[in-house]
Amino acid sequence: MEIKTTSPALVTTAKARAYSSATQAVSNSVFAKIQLNTESYDPGSNFDISELVSGTADGTTADHLIDSGTNFVTSGVVAGDRVKNTTDTTYAYVTVVANGDLTLDGDIFVDTETYEIKKARFVAPVTGYYLVTAAFRYQTFEDGKWAYIMIYKNGVVISYGVRSSGTTARLGAETSDIVSLTADDYLELWTYHDCAAAKALQEGSANTFIAVHLLSV
Repeated sequence: MEIKTTSPALVTTAKARAYSSATQAVSNSVFAKIQLNTESYDPGSNFDISELVSGTADGTTADHLIDSGTNFVTSGVVAGDRVKNTTDTTYAYVTVVANGDLTLDGDIFVDTETYEIKKARFVAPVTGYYLVTAAFRYQTFEDGKWAYIMIYKNGVVISYGVRSSGTTARLGAETSDIVSLTADDYLELWTYHDCAAAKALQEGSANTFIAVHLLSV
């Protein structure tokens, strides 16, 4: 039987850790992608925060980004994506996705202002088995409610952890798994909660993050 080993070069580069550097509001009863927009380390350039979609608003509706010429659904935009107004450097998070129309958690766009949305995902450089560890912390929560932390592979949940709250103070959750990935598969961190109102994820490297390391090929 052939036994495959992982080369020192791959062990050195096939890893990354990223975290959220900005507070993210998560709407209630919505599956939302967590915006991990800052890297702790990424020696192999495997964590992708490149541009997903950009353009110019061609309408004005409160708490919406209107760009009638862009199909946000097929572009891969999802709830939880962070939208940057590149005209005035303000930000909001997507709550509902439709063709040509994004519902946002803030009123930051008017007609003719420009925008960009970036990816927030780990992309496997080689086929192999990867250790994935992730955590988040909500700033406040509601007694008796639940929060889910989910690892998504290529847009589908493959592993999750769940935490029930017995307080209205902070709520944290963690999860880990060993995941089989093919080269160019990608991983994202998502969340869901059933509180009565939106709740904010705590920013910071120690609070909301994902770390991925190649174990073997």
